[in-house]
Amino acid sequence: MKIEELSEKEVLQWGLDKMFNGLNFRSALDEMIKERTHLGTHPFGLNMKSPKDGWRTKELEIRYLGHPGITDISVNSMIAHIRWFIAGMAIAYARPTYLRIILAEANKNDSSKHDVYFEVGKDSSIFICGGCTDFSGEGGQGKTDLEAVFTLLSTVYDVEIERVVIPYSQAKKMQQRLRDAVDKQRS
Repeated sequence: MKIEELSEKEVLQWGLDKMFNGLNFRSALDEMIKERTHLGTHPFGLNMKSPKDGWRTKELEIRYLGHPGITDISVNSMIAHIRWFIAGMAIAYARPTYLRIILAEANKNDSSKHDVYFEVGKDSSIFICGGCTDFSGEGGQGKTDLEAVFTLLSTVYDVEIERVVIPYSQAKKMQQRLRDAVDKQRS
């Protein structure tokens, strides 16, 4: 099912279900810590936003969650991170600064197919995950699940969801650098 086919209420219900279904906070936190990579810069070279000083490029704590191309680990790690910050922090600090969906063109000859990355920006840190697509089964399901969670966050915290398209040639180079960083840190 595509998120575009659902009513706003159905999308919010789906987002709530993904956030809290089977919530075991301790195990989610333990798993999340294993599946993250600290990055020094944004993997796609995009600016990061802070409520204190607007768009900035200075170094923040950037965490890539999961593993590039692996949907379940990536999506579950992102949801666990979001749960952790919402459940574990004061409301003022739990609020996302921005929400971004990055559509990286996946096919040189077909710009309608994308590898999809989700990004949550906070004042001092950024969480990014991939493993989603807009053209395959499991990757498409991951995209639908995280779009529902982002819609929920957007509605609750009144934060717009930004969408960015990265052209194929740039996307492939940046995705390889991201994979290399994840593999290096975890080896």
